[in-house]
Amino acid sequence: MTHWDIMLNRLHSVNEKHKIYLKKTDQETTSKVGTKTNIKIVSLGNKFPNIHFSKREAQCMFYLIHGKTIKKTAELLNLSPRTVEFYLKNIKAKTGCKKKPQLIGMVIESDFLENFNKQNIAV
Repeated sequence: MTHWDIMLNRLHSVNEKHKIYLKKTDQETTSKVGTKTNIKIVSLGNKFPNIHFSKREAQCMFYLIHGKTIKKTAELLNLSPRTVEFYLKNIKAKTGCKKKPQLIGMVIESDFLENFNKQNIAV
């Protein structure tokens, strides 16, 4: 079992634990109370098919790969720096990356920017 398989299994178990299921056809999330919310999901493309970012995670990642600091990203998104750190921590967990340069390299190597632009997410 590869490192990626282990990470994907962990993500799957976390999603099941919290009873959150992603419907790939309509990109809706059903929470454990049964409510449906339309959310924008940005994938990393064919190279990393099972890794998806929420809208806020994608916005934080967009600014990070464009050289913005956590503080500047927080200002631009009207969030606290700690919230941006939280989103980046989640992104690192999803991707299995330990350091920001590794994360940035992986995201640049993927189809993230193309998929981000397709979603028309405001930055």
